[in-house]
Amino acid sequence: QAAAAEAHEVAQADALVASVQAEPCAGSLAHLLALRSRKTTGDRARDLDEADRLAQRCGDDWLIADVAVSSAADALDSNPSLTTEVTAKIKHAEALAEPVMQPDLQAELLLLRGRVAERMNDLDTAMVLTAEASKAYDARGRVRAYTINELHLLELREMRANPDDLAGIPKRIGELRELAVKRLGENDDAVHAVDHALGVYEWKMGEVAAAHAKLAASRSSLPVENPTHISGKVVDETGAPVAGATVVAAPALAGDTVSVGIPTDLARKTTTRADGTYELTDCAAEGVIVAEAGGKRSLPTAIADGITLALAPTSRIEGTVDLKGRPPSTVELVVKRVD
Repeated sequence: QAAAAEAHEVAQADALVASVQAEPCAGSLAHLLALRSRKTTGDRARDLDEADRLAQRCGDDWLIADVAVSSAADALDSNPSLTTEVTAKIKHAEALAEPVMQPDLQAELLLLRGRVAERMNDLDTAMVLTAEASKAYDARGRVRAYTINELHLLELREMRANPDDLAGIPKRIGELRELAVKRLGENDDAVHAVDHALGVYEWKMGEVAAAHAKLAASRSSLPVENPTHISGKVVDETGAPVAGATVVAAPALAGDTVSVGIPTDLARKTTTRADGTYELTDCAAEGVIVAEAGGKRSLPTAIADGITLALAPTSRIEGTVDLKGRPPSTVELVVKRVD
């Protein structure tokens, strides 16, 4: 448990792995714990491969099953749909886990099955399985796993959107934050996840300014896979350079009345120089880039080197949506250019 608490930073995870590299059983567990600190697909794949190799050398059936469950969960995270490969990994993990089942492994499998049900739009089953996983984590005193799992359960409640599901979501988020701070400390990843969840909920409820503050405070800059180095220029309607403009690039961006880019972990932001030029050294190679200054914004443009972003005035529209009894947080309003 002490190792698990320390393995959430890359340097700490690497040190943990190095400290037990001569022992296959401990080494496999160390690589599994290190997964929490890995932010790219490649890094996670390397840890999982090494965890599996060492588990096979160790010969412990429970450890082999635990690695298989982690690998199946990672495959599910990395694929937007239930591919044949993902399904095969899940079945393989279930087969290995069955003979050596114990509470922690059972909780991981419940969560995995719940996510499969979610992918199949069976929200009722997904919620039951996710709630059972939470009970198992709570019984084992795994506060971090319990907190993250309960946040996901709230997401499922919001997706199902029954009145009873939606009632009390902010209060429950507050309870989870209090628990995480008390047991894990103010700076733990679980606390940041809770703050992010509250920011997302407030944004959906229209409390945009408050949501932005929470999302910005809970943001942690994740490494971008295959980053690129770009530069360009921001100009106004006349073509004159704009100093001090904000430029944001990310794999995907959403803007609102507060900012051109809602804070995300993969976004990269910079400010233009006196001559209107900007530079981003590690942004996503594919995605969108946009600029803003003084209430004006550029059109979103595909990320590329050497582009010029032209600022223009924005407009404001207002209206009313007939929700027909649906909760407002479940309805999205989209505005698109028609040309």
